Amino acid sequence: MKYIKLFEDFNTKPMVSEDFNTQSEMVFDWFPYSAKESDPMQSQVPQTLSLNELNEYAKTATPDVSELGLFISHAKQGAGFNRIIATSFNPLMFELSTFDENYQKKAEFKDVDISKISMRDLSKGVSTLGRFGVLGEEN
Repeated sequence: MKYIKLFEDFNTKPMVSEDFNTQSEMVFDWFPYSAKESDPMQSQVPQTLSLNELNEYAKTATPDVSELGLFISHAKQGAGFNRIIATSFNPLMFELSTFDENYQKKAEFKDVDISKISMRDLSKGVSTLGRFGVLGEEN
């Protein structure tokens, strides 16, 4: 049940900002790795961050944070949803995946710098952007 927060307010959290530098409603939840849940450093990691806050946090986070867990966001997109995982902090890079209404993964892109992608375009669908070469090679 601890993973239920991935879908809190799922239908009411659209990604609506114009670009990376404006306020976004995308919310990233912190998920510690099971083996690191009792690590004292967990108390120093924010539990939720907006995209802009995550960008700022990544500039000051110690390298050890990436060994403690992941920041993950889910956003409804059409009949399915997008999953966005912060995979590294320096530079801030993401893994983007799109799923259909049956929770089947349709596309996945790794090592994406979403600071160069419009959040409005991202909300249209990861797989569409991939088809047009915006996100690079699909994995």
